[in-house]
Amino acid sequence: MPAIDDILNALPRRDHWGYRIGELPAAEPLALAALALIGHGRDAGPLLEELSKLQGSDGSVGIYEGQTAPHWATSQSALAWCAALKSKAPPKGDAAQRYRAAVVRACEFLVRLEGKTIPPGDEVSHNTMLVGWPWVESTHSWLEPTAWAFLALKAADMRSHPRAEEAVALMLDRLLPGGGCNYGNTIVLGQTLRPHVQPTGFVLLALAGDADDHERVVKSVAWISQAIDDDTTSGSLAAALLGLAAQRKFPADALPRLEHALSKPTIKLGAELPRRSLAALAALGDKSPLVTLSRAGAAA
Repeated sequence: MPAIDDILNALPRRDHWGYRIGELPAAEPLALAALALIGHGRDAGPLLEELSKLQGSDGSVGIYEGQTAPHWATSQSALAWCAALKSKAPPKGDAAQRYRAAVVRACEFLVRLEGKTIPPGDEVSHNTMLVGWPWVESTHSWLEPTAWAFLALKAADMRSHPRAEEAVALMLDRLLPGGGCNYGNTIVLGQTLRPHVQPTGFVLLALAGDADDHERVVKSVAWISQAIDDDTTSGSLAAALLGLAAQRKFPADALPRLEHALSKPTIKLGAELPRRSLAALAALGDKSPLVTLSRAGAAA
């Protein structure tokens, strides 16, 4: 697939390790690029080493060097190190020891990081007392950071941890009754919010193997299968395809859809490079390391 080959050939270049070409290396682009390279059997060593430089003494991973918070990229970083350690060509010697230690410290930090609970009220319908993960410390839990943190715990063989159990409850609670999910709310002031493709895809990916038969998961698979079309952006499409692959519903025409989405002119603002890495991961279908780590780490 030419578009994916172009992405993979560019990812080892240092000027592709930020959110935009030429920017400083950042944790999220590095972690997703490393995952994409690992999934396609390419060398991700330099990216994993650069990512290690961003991990703090408390196990957290900030945004850039010198910007230690917020810490939501800790989950993606742990996933990258786990994927490397569990790949067909894992790192050896000192590198393997350092990555194992980095995963342990990252997950120790994640289980300490909690979203802020809110006393129940009439304004929203979701369970505001469930503890997941926030985008920013001391704020309420949201779906995407919770999905990524849960994926990291599963990858690190910590699915039985109480925080992981509560994450499942939170994600199921935040899926909309008709399928799909918003970014974290469900019904606000009596109004059911609209579902969005990207968070739905990541939640379906995270829940793979843990709640496949749950009514809201089944409805969400059906919703997202119909929601993606020729106008879906590459990042949202990649999230959707990862979720569908994890739920064993990967579309037969997934690769042509990705090729079409990647061929569109893009506005070169924020998160362009992470979206390309997600597309490379989605192109692998059920062979994507994100999918295999999620399903392998699911509760028995």
